[in-house]
Amino acid sequence: MSSPVLRHPYLDHEPGQPLSACRISDALDSASASLWLLADLFVGPADKCEILNSDRTRVGMFNQLATVANTLEVLSARISTEGKP
Repeated sequence: MSSPVLRHPYLDHEPGQPLSACRISDALDSASASLWLLADLFVGPADKCEILNSDRTRVGMFNQLATVANTLEVLSARISTEGKP
């Protein structure tokens, strides 16, 4: 029986395998969708906004943003090395 593998929520690929353009595009689309979702949380009036009012929600927001940032860093590094020997 093989060990379970932790899958990245935006970048689903086998570790050690090259990233295809299609998977990079899918990851960018997922990161974009997450950022739009987070942006929608801040549309309402501030006095009626109940988000980020607890330690738990702030940790959740941090994790979401850190995951998107990490995804973008990985994809940027991959794209910048593409085509180099």
